[in-house]
Amino acid sequence: KGVHRLFSKESNRAQTIQSELCKLGANIQLENDEMHILPARSPITHKVSSCNDHRIAMASAIFGLMLNQPIEITNAQAVNKSFPNFYKLLESVT
Repeated sequence: KGVHRLFSKESNRAQTIQSELCKLGANIQLENDEMHILPARSPITHKVSSCNDHRIAMASAIFGLMLNQPIEITNAQAVNKSFPNFYKLLESVT
């Protein structure tokens, strides 16, 4: 609940989460002010865009950990805005 807060960030973050993570197999539905996360599906592609949004890049990378092959995140360096060591740390825990 409270998805309306995500509409005016670096991107329309709610819509971007839905569109980009669904490419990787997420099953996300937006309904009014709610985001519903349902059981995952098969990936459509392994390439997503961060839309220059650091949180989208990080969410995509974490979601990608459950897939059988690496993913490609365009503008992955967006994480440098808030967490420059994110990928190094993520690699250390996987």
